[in-house]
Amino acid sequence: MAIATQKLEISAQQRKLPAEPASYALAYFMISVGLVIRLVVAGTTYLNPDEAYHYILGSPESLRLAYQASRSTTHPPLLILLIYSLRWLGNSEILLRLPSALAGTLSCWLTYKWLTAISASRIALTGLVLLSFLPPLFVLESELRQYSFLLLFTSSALYSFERAVQEDSAAKMLLFSFVLWLALATHYGALLFAVSMVVYALLRFIELRSSVRLLLLWAFGQAAFAAMAIFLYKTQVSQVQPQVHAISDTWLRKALFHGGDHVVTFLLTSTYRFFHFLSGQPVIGAVMLLLFVIGLISMMRPEQQGLRFRRAGWVVGFALALSWTLALAGVYPFGGTRHSVVLLPFIVLAVGSGLGRILKDHARNAPLVAMLAVGVCSLFPVPAGSHFTPPNQNIALMRSAVDYVQRTATPNQLVLVDQQSAFVFRYYFCRDDPFSLQQVQNFQCGHKRVHTSGFGWDLSGERLETDLRETRAAFAAKPTESVFVFQSGWTVGGNPSLNQKFAQAGCAKENRFGRNIVLCELK
Repeated sequence: MAIATQKLEISAQQRKLPAEPASYALAYFMISVGLVIRLVVAGTTYLNPDEAYHYILGSPESLRLAYQASRSTTHPPLLILLIYSLRWLGNSEILLRLPSALAGTLSCWLTYKWLTAISASRIALTGLVLLSFLPPLFVLESELRQYSFLLLFTSSALYSFERAVQEDSAAKMLLFSFVLWLALATHYGALLFAVSMVVYALLRFIELRSSVRLLLLWAFGQAAFAAMAIFLYKTQVSQVQPQVHAISDTWLRKALFHGGDHVVTFLLTSTYRFFHFLSGQPVIGAVMLLLFVIGLISMMRPEQQGLRFRRAGWVVGFALALSWTLALAGVYPFGGTRHSVVLLPFIVLAVGSGLGRILKDHARNAPLVAMLAVGVCSLFPVPAGSHFTPPNQNIALMRSAVDYVQRTATPNQLVLVDQQSAFVFRYYFCRDDPFSLQQVQNFQCGHKRVHTSGFGWDLSGERLETDLRETRAAFAAKPTESVFVFQSGWTVGGNPSLNQKFAQAGCAKENRFGRNIVLCELK
């Protein structure tokens, strides 16, 4: 009887009053504005190489072939299967990106609901401001990538689990397990989240003394999640290990620890890069990092009001420590990379807590201060390592480039592309053609014969002559036939040796369309 009474007392202490109507009205407004921004970005920018790659993989003639294509990537298959199903409705940029924009917006709302369930209204609103309006996030959540869906499923898992343990609800616990499986089917970052959730779950179970039924349902869901992880490892991850190592040694090198690195320096710089990436502004990124540290310390303090809030603080610290550990082990990247956005709900919780701690008696103004900060990020952007910003990615630039090629190319034109540009070219010149895994290096695209360089991610001056010979040889073309070079991606132009080779091969001047598209006709 005493135990039951104590459990009721704990539950009563943990039960929170609903957020004020004014707070919900403001939240609805921010969510709506955030959705509009994401839709505008989705409809006014062209596909980057990763997005075009995902679309082409989802373009075979059958669902079975689409699944086989997904197994050649370093991500689980859910996004590719979604694209396969979606493209029957159309294949414009806005239609393909619409599910991402909706998923990203809904993830903001669900994270806000989770924050209101475990923290003060001002912290939840502060987190919602950051989630909705930080420029790198609304750009990332407008793209044809996995991250919007990963955030949707992880935020759903956080909220459904919190409701399940508060209400002792079997249905909500089953929902938690289901969305956690969907997260794993979307991105392997879900593994980091799932391990952190185990710690969170155990703390909450002990705190609330949950029923045996709820514990068994949770354990069943965790076992099913582990089985799915093993299946994905055997059927996919183990098959793409060389590709994973190549990525680790190139564009994700700074986000993984290597032998010559200093441990402390790596952890400090990687953590700062992560906050710079989230904010898109180095000064605001540093401020967010400082607020995160202050908030995390304050959440873990023994005298902190609200046991549930303090438990969440320990889980935030655990998730960060786990990210550090995986990066040091070379298993999963951490730093200025989108792969770490799975930590986002934990990050905004600690940042909101830290901002309230700094403002003290004026803590109710924290959402307004956060709004001013995202305004600075928008007005003075300094993106972390990417030139693919909305102005450089305006869809009018790609349309001008496509029109230029169509006007100046000859019938049956030879085209040379590098690996980052191949799928962009496919999408914008022959997106309605079915994709085949056997037609990657050499393929017919409309009335154009396309050869993909086999030497690397982008073209180089040292290998250009060999690339041109192989382009002509692949299609038994005459040595005198001109070759169009099409480049679209993160690393195009600005290579002096390549520009010199272009000039020697008959291209006196590159045709540039923004910073990310280069065309050159080699005569």
